Parts: sequence; C-alpha cells; structure tokens
Amino acid sequence: MSDTANPDPVLLQTVESLRTVATGVAHDVNNLLTVILGYAQMALASEPGPQVRDHLDEIVRATRRATDLCRQLLVCSGQSSTATRALDLAEVVQAALDEFCATCAIRPVVRIDPQAGLVQGDADQLRQIILNLLRNAAEALAGQEGELLLATGTTTCTRERLEEAVFRGNAREGPYAYVEVRDSGCGMSRETVQRMFDPFFSTKFVGRGLGLSAVFGGVRSHGGAIEVSSEVGRGTTFRVLLPTAGPERIRLAAHPATSTDAPEQPAVLVVDDELSVRTLVRRALENEGFCVLAACNGPEAIELFRRHRQIACVLLDLSMPGMDGEETLSRLRQVRGDVRVLLCSGYGERDLTRRFSNKDVLGWLPKPFNLADLIRHVRQAMETA
Repeated sequence: MSDTANPDPVLLQTVESLRTVATGVAHDVNNLLTVILGYAQMALASEPGPQVRDHLDEIVRATRRATDLCRQLLVCSGQSSTATRALDLAEVVQAALDEFCATCAIRPVVRIDPQAGLVQGDADQLRQIILNLLRNAAEALAGQEGELLLATGTTTCTRERLEEAVFRGNAREGPYAYVEVRDSGCGMSRETVQRMFDPFFSTKFVGRGLGLSAVFGGVRSHGGAIEVSSEVGRGTTFRVLLPTAGPERIRLAAHPATSTDAPEQPAVLVVDDELSVRTLVRRALENEGFCVLAACNGPEAIELFRRHRQIACVLLDLSMPGMDGEETLSRLRQVRGDVRVLLCSGYGERDLTRRFSNKDVLGWLPKPFNLADLIRHVRQAMETA
C-alpha cells in the first residue's frame, strides 16, 4: 500500500510562523534592494566611464538575483505576488519541461491532455512549481535507470477527496486541472510524506527541502491542492490540482524629510514609510521633470492631498505601520474619488487581485522596481490626468 498522510498540525504551525517571518524579512530586504537598484540605475544614466559602468552593471545583476531569492522565499511562505490570468496549462508545462531538460540528462515521458485547457494562475509560479517537482523526481532516481512521467489532465474533486489530500488549503470541491509528476525512485515513508513540506526537513535529496516548500507555498497561493502517494522502493506520485479558469478576472498590472510645499503644476504624491525609498523615488521623478510631494504615513498623505489639489497621481506603499496603504487609499477616495493611484509594496501581496480589483487602481509596482518602470507608470498616470 502506498503511504499517504496529511501534514501534522505542528508542521502547519511551523510553516505559518515561517510565513510571518519570511514576509516581514522580505518587506525590509525589498525596500533596501529598491534603494540599491534605484541609485545604481541613476548612476548608470549619468554616463559613467567603462570601468565604473561594469561595476554598476554587476550591482544591478546582483540586486536582481537577490530579488529572485526574495521572491522564492515568499513563494515558500505562500505570500508571493500572484498576478493571475487565464493560462494554457500545456504552455506552462512545456516551459518548465524545456528548462528542466536544459540542465538534466533525464528525459521524462510526457502525456499532455489537450482537454486540460486553461487554469487561473501566475505563469512564473506555476512553471517553478512544475520545475521543482521534476527536479525532486530526478533526485529520487539518484542517477539510476527508471521512469519519470509528466502528465496533465482534468478531474473533479469532492469534499471527501480534498480532505484526503496532503494539502488542500482553501480548495473547494469542483472541477480541476492537474499536473502529475511520477517517478520510480526510492519512494518516501509515511513520516517523510508528513514532513516533506517542512523547509527545515530534508533527506539526502536536496530537493526535498526548500524546493517542496516552494511547491507548498505556490499551490497555496493559487487556491489549489496537492495529492501524494508514495511507496518506499517503488516511487512517488505528486498531483497538483489547480482551479480551472472561469471568466477573466480583473487584474492588476504588475507591471529628504517630507515636503509640504505646494507645486504649481500637476504633482505626484509619494507615500512610503521608508525615508530612503521616498528620497530615491523623489529624485528619480524630479530628474524626469515631475513635481513631487512626499509623505511618510497615511495621515500625512491625506493631509497633503486635502491641501494640494494639484496632486494628480499617488504612488502608495501598501505596507506601512499604523494606517496601512489600503486604509489610506480608502481615505484618499473619500477626499477625491477620481484620484489615480499606483500601488507598491515589498510584501508579496498574493491576494492583490481580489483585494483591489474593484478599487480602480492604475497598477502595481513590486519592490524592488526598475526606475524605468516607475517613470513609465507615473508618466502614463499623469498623461491621463
């Protein structure tokens, strides 16, 4: 009989605690990366000499690698940003397969069901989930001959079936598309199945640590479920259940001290609790000819917004102490309902689509953002003001 088990309550509590820590750390680190990346890009724009340009390019590359690490940390915690849209599951699977085959000699047997159709999700996260499962299966084979199967299909889940899943999160009964990865490797004991999503637990296979934690977090953020069956010496089957795509949801494009001087032309209000971020954004926008006001918290932003009718666009950080960005947005709308708002945050904000789909925001800038993206978003907002 294959071993299947639900994660024990202690593991779920540990994962929840790590989720809180990871989210807070990622917020602070992403704020720092925003400043590092921003000033490096400003320095590059000043046409430095060849040697200095090379050094700055290395800073930018290292910052982007650090950003990817933060993103993976947030995926593990289930708090990563999820810019969901209707996706062709076959295309996502093919992208993951191509990346896997580029670095691994094993060639999976592939069975794609064309009826699997569309799923609602984030393409990068789903690709990473599949890639982690493939790598995990390859490690289970340990270089020995065996079979690795990658398949897709559709299924219907009852409440009873979901209750038997290794992880079900907020998944509800109904139709699902699935991705299945099966290996004929060493298999896992019941104890290992119970603990495989614990980021601090690993066997001799590297992929059974953080890689499966990322699978757990990614599936969680998509409202999916995970089924696992395994038998020691016979192999393991992972089946990731993903909600099928319904009507297209409204999506968000992911796409010094504060100043109170009133500008004489349309202005941008920058709201962020981090002084270094406010200073960077202000300098970058002023270098492009924008007039900028800045506030360090929600109440100050509201006061400035009341006093200065010239404010045409607000760049609003979501993750502020006290009055957070969501409450600040609501208060700003009470002052002037047509205010144009761009959201930004160092958190993953996995439920941005649900939270803000009906609040008429112009877009979302995840920290750390490129200055070119910042300027493009602000310019578009000001042109429509």
